[in-house]
Amino acid sequence: MKILDKVKKGYNSLTGKTVEEKIVEFGEVYGEILIGVDREIDTLRGQMKQTRDTTDIRLTGLGSRIDDAQQTLAAHSHQLNGIQDRMASLEKRAAELEQTLSGLTKAMTEQTNARRMQHSKLILYAVLISACISVAAAGGMIWMMN
Repeated sequence: MKILDKVKKGYNSLTGKTVEEKIVEFGEVYGEILIGVDREIDTLRGQMKQTRDTTDIRLTGLGSRIDDAQQTLAAHSHQLNGIQDRMASLEKRAAELEQTLSGLTKAMTEQTNARRMQHSKLILYAVLISACISVAAAGGMIWMMN
């Protein structure tokens, strides 16, 4: 049988059957590999698309949140400007009130001093009148004694 096998092998070699079998075998093996690689590429494409879609959704949500935050910031900024304007107005009014109070305090001090002066004068007049009455009474007593 060995001779028959060698003859078949030689015949197949001459007719190209061996080459054809090798090509078919090569095609089957590498065809399966290529089909597997193609499936893997399709799977990776699907995963990439899903990842891209998820990322797009997240970015859209993030953009919306950023827009909301900017609107909130603008509203608070507007409120802060209003508060700053109101504070400046209140500080100005406080300075005016302080000046008015200072003027009133000065006027009250002057009035208090004037009243004290009048009170001191009244006491002095009372003392003088009392002294005059005492002198008159003493003079009247002296006159009566004489």
